[in-house]
Amino acid sequence: MRFIKLTFLILSILASIPSLAQSDRKAQLERQKKDLQKEITYVNSLLKENKKASSYSVAQVRNIDKKISIRQGLIDNINNEISFINSNIKEKQKKINTSEAELKNLKEDYARMVTQTYKSKSAYSRVMFFLSSENFNQAVKRIEYIDQYSKYRKKQGEKIEEQSVKLEESIAKLKKEKESKVALLSSKKQEKENLQSEKGEKEAILGKLQKKKKKLASDVKSKQKKSDKLQAEIQKIIISEIRLAREKATKENKDKGGSSFTLTAEAKALAKSFKLNKNKLPWPVERGVVVSKYGKHPHPTMKNIIIVNHGVDIATEKGSEARAIFGGTVTSVILSKGGAKTVLIQHGNYYTVYSNLSKIYVKKGESIKVKQKVGTVYTNSRTGATVLKFQLWFDKNEQNPASWIYKM
Repeated sequence: MRFIKLTFLILSILASIPSLAQSDRKAQLERQKKDLQKEITYVNSLLKENKKASSYSVAQVRNIDKKISIRQGLIDNINNEISFINSNIKEKQKKINTSEAELKNLKEDYARMVTQTYKSKSAYSRVMFFLSSENFNQAVKRIEYIDQYSKYRKKQGEKIEEQSVKLEESIAKLKKEKESKVALLSSKKQEKENLQSEKGEKEAILGKLQKKKKKLASDVKSKQKKSDKLQAEIQKIIISEIRLAREKATKENKDKGGSSFTLTAEAKALAKSFKLNKNKLPWPVERGVVVSKYGKHPHPTMKNIIIVNHGVDIATEKGSEARAIFGGTVTSVILSKGGAKTVLIQHGNYYTVYSNLSKIYVKKGESIKVKQKVGTVYTNSRTGATVLKFQLWFDKNEQNPASWIYKM
């Protein structure tokens, strides 16, 4: 008996797994949609800042590009939801068809029973049914049969009622799914219209920027020159740190040669902890969107110009503050020509770099905790753009921050 109960329990759990998986998938799609909608709202707020400062700018194009990308993701999400609902509708319709067939059979059986009962309902027929028994035992069995038959008929009636209620509930759920599908199709249509509008807006801005082609080309060269200079300085600092660490290790007879760091036990533990947090590290700003990814890619407004990004550019709100993504020590504070500032934080043989800051809250040699504020992100008064330039290094090698930061 216990084995039967256990088997029934296992079968019940297995039967519930598909519905639980469906519920999880639906909830996941809804969460994704809400996150994408929040991102679009956030990028819209950044675009408002751009428009306040300047009619047309590269920063504006980058933000619109980001919004187009998010919008496309939202449309893909809606398509997945529609596909999911179509699957649910198909499954529910199949169950309804099965329930209707079962209900039809139950009603037919019940109708036959009612007819049979009506034919033999007279007291005379029942008495004759008992009196025609060959012996007492048979008479008792016939009485039991009539009693069981009556109970069975009652049970069948209850079963029909229960099946009818279930069928009504299934039909109501199916109707709700179909209504959800209609709403999603309408939402998809609206999002596609928004997408086309945004693409049109981008083309209009690109058209206006083409009139300032020479100035833009000059700006691109100037910015790339500044970026290369800063990059050389960052690399120089890191190489210097490696040299100092090796010199210290040589004095302590711990250096085994090579061109990378020779770490203290404490630094090794810090570096190990940093590595273990790969893909889980917090963002270097509280809120923001990546508007320029790591690596080489085409300039957003100038054809045939390839720009090199040694980290990621994160657009954020005016007044936002950069924060450390992990505990460590401030290695250097760089003051670039033009006023922009950069902070380097060491985490064992890992480095994080926070550039394009207008104010600095930390100093060289200071110990830093995770999420500690390191400075205010600079806002360009001409474009209204507030962009943190963030880099991540391992020894002398640049890393793609998107591989380290949570959901970047």
